[in-house]
Amino acid sequence: MGENRRHRKAAAGILPKACVAISARTSALLPIAIEKLLKCHVAVLAILFLFAAGPVSAQHISCGGDRYLNEITTNVTIVNGIQYGLATPQTGGPQNLLFDLYEPAGDTAQKRALIILAPGGGFLSGTRADIADQASAFAKRGYLVAAIDYRLTDPAYTDTLTFFDGAVKARSDMLAAIRFFAEDAAGPDLYRADSNFVFIGGTSAGATIALLAGMWGANDTTPAYLETLIANNGGWQGESSTNLQHSEAVRGVLSYSGSLARASFVDAADPVLFSAHDDMDPIVRYDSGLQVLLSGLEVYLEGSLSLHNQAVSVGLESQLFPISESTGHVSFFNDNAALYELPVLNQSSQVMYNIVCDTELPIKIESASILVDGPNATVRWAVGRESQISHFEKGGPLKPQKRKKDPKGS
Repeated sequence: MGENRRHRKAAAGILPKACVAISARTSALLPIAIEKLLKCHVAVLAILFLFAAGPVSAQHISCGGDRYLNEITTNVTIVNGIQYGLATPQTGGPQNLLFDLYEPAGDTAQKRALIILAPGGGFLSGTRADIADQASAFAKRGYLVAAIDYRLTDPAYTDTLTFFDGAVKARSDMLAAIRFFAEDAAGPDLYRADSNFVFIGGTSAGATIALLAGMWGANDTTPAYLETLIANNGGWQGESSTNLQHSEAVRGVLSYSGSLARASFVDAADPVLFSAHDDMDPIVRYDSGLQVLLSGLEVYLEGSLSLHNQAVSVGLESQLFPISESTGHVSFFNDNAALYELPVLNQSSQVMYNIVCDTELPIKIESASILVDGPNATVRWAVGRESQISHFEKGGPLKPQKRKKDPKGS
């Protein structure tokens, strides 16, 4: 599964440079007999067994065909206005927190991978309807999708602490949405969401909310003013629902033009990160530095490039889809949608598909080899006349290649 992928990649990253090759052969089922080991660290043997002692993971029960990768239907069923929490915004009384549910029409899968999406709007505006197009697009690919509302910031705010307080409140709401589905999965299971395969994301401010919920927690080094805001809003689990015993774990974050106050919140224990961002975005920084907010105030933010570089530096799986020389904001879903929307959705789906539908490796492997070049490794294995190759890069994604027939028949 996703963890296995990360562990294999991490192991490849610590292979010693002295290791040039390893060969292993077997003519029977596991365990594989290692015939030759060439002056190599035990880590190489370990990674070989991760490949050869398969299957290392199993596909999700709902995987099959192109589900989670490409469209499996053109029809989507939508249920509007389901409540997932209750919390008090900066102004006014308690607010019912609602989501709209999107699913493939007529879907009979017992369990489905879940995506929770939050809309943008600078924390000042925006509703769950604003992200309906993306929710529908993912539902057509087989995902169960929840498009959520969250508490907005007081539009009359005049200081940056109020801005950050609004972001902390919205983070609390996203966590409550995650727990809502975890609680349902453990009980009546009305939505058939698999709480082991939850992804969160959003556009602009919604992407920042997903990053805050997925990447920022009690184990991160946090400035004192943010620690105070967390304490004032119910602690790290927030105050948007009372079902705190249920899981808030997610497998990936989809950040469409999001940012964080500190890139250092991203560490190796975080979920997989996928980011898309206009590289000259005037609304949310692509790199890092002072950003002028819609209110006119300035805050320091670190955008997708900084977050991706941080992820790579700590060994977290991350992919970045930059829109080059673009001065738009989330242009890939707006002005530049004709060029970039489908590629961004395709790459997002590929990242999630790799986690949900991680393919099993063959049990009967007749030969396998590892070639190491510094932090990179190439693994080849064969079953009969079919061979397969995978490349590992420290801090980079696993890139499996399809099986191919050996023309020599060996």
